[in-house]
Amino acid sequence: MSNHAISFESTGIGVAPEGWTAPLTGSGDPKWTVESDDTATSKSKVLKQSGRATYPLLLKNDTSIRTVLSR
Repeated sequence: MSNHAISFESTGIGVAPEGWTAPLTGSGDPKWTVESDDTATSKSKVLKQSGRATYPLLLKNDTSIRTVLSR
């Protein structure tokens, strides 16, 4: 599994980042936006979830996630 940071520096403030999908899981209205945060540990823009939803979820489109269960 790759371990690398994702930057939102080229994304405008107040909009969802391109290349990401926010499926509705459960109920509610999740809202994902890139915001400015001077207290962030790296750079100045962060991803923020400000809506209300049972399970707010944001997926990076070019990512594959697999869960393996064993007994």
